[in-house]
Amino acid sequence: MELSETCKYKFTGEQTKCSQPNYQNEKFCIFHFDNVEQKKQDFTIAFENYIMRCEENVFMERYDFRGFVFPEISFKGKEFYKIVDFSSSKFVENTFFEKSQFNEAAVFRDCVFSRFAWFHLCKFYGNAVFNGCKFSGNVDFGESIFSYYAHFFDIEFLGNSTFYKCAFKGIANFSQSKFINDVDFSQATFWGYSSFNNACFLNRVDFFQANFNEEIKMNESHFTFMKNLKASGINFENSVLESAHLWKIDKLEDYSFKNSFLLSISFANKRFINCNFTGALFDAVHTRGWQPDDKTLKNTKYIYTNYSKDEDGNLTVDPESRVPADGNFGEGEHKDFTIAHYLREPIKWSFALKLPLEIRTGITNYIQFFKDFVRITLGVEVEIRSKKEGGRIRVEFEAENEDDKKVLKGSFVEFMRKVFEDTENLNLEIRGGTAKVEEIEKLQFKMENNIKNLQMELKLEKYLNLSLKEDKSDFKEQNKLLARVIESIEQKSLPEKTTSEKCDVNTFALFADLAGFSKATAEDESIHKIIQDFFLKERDEIEPKDGVEEVKSNGDDIIAFGLDGMSLVWVAEDLINDFQKLKRDFQDFPIKGFRVVLGYGTCTRQKVGDKISFSGNPIIDTARVDQPMKRYIQENNEDLNQIWCTEDFKDEMTRRGEKRISFEELPEMDLAKGYEKKFKLFRVK
Repeated sequence: MELSETCKYKFTGEQTKCSQPNYQNEKFCIFHFDNVEQKKQDFTIAFENYIMRCEENVFMERYDFRGFVFPEISFKGKEFYKIVDFSSSKFVENTFFEKSQFNEAAVFRDCVFSRFAWFHLCKFYGNAVFNGCKFSGNVDFGESIFSYYAHFFDIEFLGNSTFYKCAFKGIANFSQSKFINDVDFSQATFWGYSSFNNACFLNRVDFFQANFNEEIKMNESHFTFMKNLKASGINFENSVLESAHLWKIDKLEDYSFKNSFLLSISFANKRFINCNFTGALFDAVHTRGWQPDDKTLKNTKYIYTNYSKDEDGNLTVDPESRVPADGNFGEGEHKDFTIAHYLREPIKWSFALKLPLEIRTGITNYIQFFKDFVRITLGVEVEIRSKKEGGRIRVEFEAENEDDKKVLKGSFVEFMRKVFEDTENLNLEIRGGTAKVEEIEKLQFKMENNIKNLQMELKLEKYLNLSLKEDKSDFKEQNKLLARVIESIEQKSLPEKTTSEKCDVNTFALFADLAGFSKATAEDESIHKIIQDFFLKERDEIEPKDGVEEVKSNGDDIIAFGLDGMSLVWVAEDLINDFQKLKRDFQDFPIKGFRVVLGYGTCTRQKVGDKISFSGNPIIDTARVDQPMKRYIQENNEDLNQIWCTEDFKDEMTRRGEKRISFEELPEMDLAKGYEKKFKLFRVK
């Protein structure tokens, strides 16, 4: 190694330059010279000697690695006794800090990690500062301990980021950071205040069994896919939750969504306890079965339902879309009007009646009176609409919940039967509600008149074969037409029978196969039960998800079908990640992971009762991808845990404008023997 003048590298924010001698005939020392291939042979020895000087020299207060350009390097198990400063350093190749121990502050400010960065099982006993870093590859901080501040401010994570089982004992700050791919905070513990303000999560962020002991702030953040966040007191104020899937998050307590943008998000069947949506923008938010408690309803004063986006992507609410337009929910004239009333997704059912034109108006008018009938007699609200549908009248009912629907169905049959009662002896049974005596008397009067009017209209149209003597006792027998109509209504109000429905639909399919299952279970029978328990748990978690219609398992695989491609992409990633977590509990687990294939095409969907099944050639083609995928991975010595897809899947997702995934084209290959055609396949990223 030839040495000459001193290095020209100038430290960021300082006038001083590096005092190390230049490397060969270059302008920089061996540490700041950026050609890692040229210096790789000499770097390791020079760096080891430099560390030794840092540790032996009591006057050196820190390990000064500022601006160093590192080839592949390993600090595995290294203990740093002083402050270590890597500010503005570049890690050009893979970097390994596994089980390193930092006794003082560890400063990685503005570093660039071009490839994989491994910080697994590290111990940071001083402040850990990663502000301004860029991680181009995957980064793993799994099971690390941060005893003081953990600064991850304004960082760009381009690959997958893992903070699995981390312990943050002081403040954890991830504000203004951008996560392009998946983030795993599962089983992490946050003992102090944590901030994700202005953070951007463009893919999945998983908080499975994460434990938050202090306040969490997520103001003005952007979430696309959030999973398993079990925490209270989270602040989403001014945040954007766009197409965010809140998987496995059943209860949200003390959350603030004030002035946030909630776009294409599902709150279906979730409980909200003491939350606040004041000023939030609701656009395409699914609230079927959501359960906001009284405190949430009281906290929320108003919301917006429309917005605009400028050229820079900034969102602005439309003030004219405010609900309520004036005043607040639950106050003054809106005393009985809350966000739950406005966003209620009603329970609907309907039936079609074949009615002759001459009596159609009379019967539909009588049916409309059912609203007043149940409001007074049962204290239940219902909306009724009718429209012409060919030669029939479609009557649609809208109830607030399933319990009301059951009550209303039975009551409607009773209501229609009253047409045959003698109006002079009409009996109204009051079984609910808070109606006053004068309201009940008024209903009785209106009911008698409505029945008389309907009976008179039927007589005038000669649909009654009544004699002039007005024998009302024979009304039902003589009006066989109306009796048949009411009998039809009774049949339509009975519980639905188990029937078989078959139709052709465009279907997404998923096949996930465990590599090496047969060999592993033959060598160790105990593995079989571990895998079966894992599959049962995964199936139970996948089945209720939006967009998934059928899930089944055949021993060493999981197969799923649905009408939404992204839902199956999430399922695929969940399977892979959940299996990796399972492997962490067993040393040297012999099964390495999943091969997952996604397909698309027109299939036959058959529904018998509540059971749904799919069949068709696109499913067979998707299943046949597994063997060529297996061969390709083995021949190219690639890692398992990959997601592939057919060309039809890729084309359909592209047609739908899906931006959250990308596709890498693979070489054409045969699906199986006997297939003359070669298929285009793609890797899903």
